[in-house]
Amino acid sequence: MRRTLRVLVLGFLLCLSAGTWARAADTVDLRPLARALVPARCPVVSPLQVAQLPARCFESVADVPESAGDTYVTPPVITYRIAVPAALGSGGPWDLHLDFMVNRGMLTDFAPSGAVREQVALGMDIPVAERAVHTYDDRIPLPDARPGDTLVLTLEVAIAHFDVFELRTAESLHRTDDANASVYDGPLGFLNGMLLAMALFNLLLYALLRKRYYLLYSLSMLAMILFETIQSGLAWTMLWPNLPVRDDAPAYVAYVLYFALVTAFTRSFLDLRAVAPIADTVLLCALGALVVDGVLYVGFPGILAVAHVWSYVDPVAVTFMIGALLAAGIAALRNGVLSARFYVIGFGGAALGLILGEAADYGLIALGVWHDLCSEIGVAWEAIFLAFALAERIRLAERETSRLTYFAYRDQLTGIPNRRAFDDALESEWRRGARNGRPLSLLMFDIDNFKLYNDRFGHQQGDVALRAVALEIERAARRPGDFAARYGGEEFAIVLSETTSEGAYAAAQTIRRAVRALGIAFEDRSLTVSVGCATVLPVENDSTDALIAAADAALYAAKAAGRDRTMAAAATS
Repeated sequence: MRRTLRVLVLGFLLCLSAGTWARAADTVDLRPLARALVPARCPVVSPLQVAQLPARCFESVADVPESAGDTYVTPPVITYRIAVPAALGSGGPWDLHLDFMVNRGMLTDFAPSGAVREQVALGMDIPVAERAVHTYDDRIPLPDARPGDTLVLTLEVAIAHFDVFELRTAESLHRTDDANASVYDGPLGFLNGMLLAMALFNLLLYALLRKRYYLLYSLSMLAMILFETIQSGLAWTMLWPNLPVRDDAPAYVAYVLYFALVTAFTRSFLDLRAVAPIADTVLLCALGALVVDGVLYVGFPGILAVAHVWSYVDPVAVTFMIGALLAAGIAALRNGVLSARFYVIGFGGAALGLILGEAADYGLIALGVWHDLCSEIGVAWEAIFLAFALAERIRLAERETSRLTYFAYRDQLTGIPNRRAFDDALESEWRRGARNGRPLSLLMFDIDNFKLYNDRFGHQQGDVALRAVALEIERAARRPGDFAARYGGEEFAIVLSETTSEGAYAAAQTIRRAVRALGIAFEDRSLTVSVGCATVLPVENDSTDALIAAADAALYAAKAAGRDRTMAAAATS
């Protein structure tokens, strides 16, 4: 058993060593081999002369650490001389792989005799469709290069960022592409798909509800999809491969557009100008700073270089923007905007993703494969919780609508349904009775001598009596189809579905006695009500006016007969 374990461990180590050797064999780091021409030592000359200049004209670039951050280069043209290593004689075919921003450049391969083997143009000014290798980053095939050759690389750059400066085999680059696709393309595709779904859903909500913040939220998600597509290079390889890959301007325009739309969404969604005017002003200032930052980076990078703030302005401006958005949410929440809680959680996650990403960029923390996904995860977090905030807004709006509807159909004094609710209920029960062929009865109540009661005891005591009578009448409407309401003044009504005239009369008598039993003292007796009853067999499309008139006439007949009694109308058709 031990021998078997030793064999397995040894085999694993051999495989690991072989994999390490294979990776080392198909990648050659050129930074230790590259020499940068120093114009002050030797004048700028042709590529052939560069290949023949003495060593004193150059300086090493090997001391530039990986991930050192963006370094603005002045002058913007850099010339490198690279001795082709002996490793190039095996394996292959080989590509020169650059992973930093090159506006335009030229690679010339000189044989030891000084003859030009090949000359290849490169840089972002060349559309992806016109490159030798149709990729977003620069990959220059070197099919004819030999050990002992000299490569002269002239680059016009705005930023020198020496993360990748190497020779690699095509097979190695394909493996890297596959690995990056598994790590980054999946999450990026998921993020963009999620953002697109949210954008379309909120566009639908805008079409239905006509609330401006749904439109702004949708447009902000589409702007973020555009930014991520540009940043990942997919825009240049899939959407517009025949355009020069100048990604500074499109990326910054998409980024600033995203934050401008988010700012407009925030101000509209949180009603920031009214709820938190100071936070609203700070937010607008942050957006203005971000716009200025984008203009400087795209149009006037030299200003930032002279001020020695090239690497700091962008992170500071973006952090200020995220902080202002987060502060706006907190200010709105403190001022009673309930849906701002999800907003704060969302932008808190986006801020955390930004901070982690920037910290990793500057080497403060190590995140491994999560480094490039921090901002995407932050954006996804923000989008999810902004969707929750919008859903919360819908829920609160529905609750407010329900509350307003409740009070619109409720009598404020007595607390029972009002005349408007009575009209709707009577119409509904009339249609149901017509469909089912069942009778419909209506009871009309009027408090006897209520004006005298008010005059004697005052309106406050009269209101108390009204509420007591109303609750007693409503208590009698127990069946699902029964409906009690205040008809107006001291008059009340009950709709009795599927009730005959006999049943309606019996119910009226029960309610009349119950009101008298309340014992509301008035002169030498209790406060009473008179009741009028009417029953009809509803007919589709007929009016309810005849039923109401019949019940009302019966009510006045009861009052004329001495009050505190029930009178039934003749059969109504």
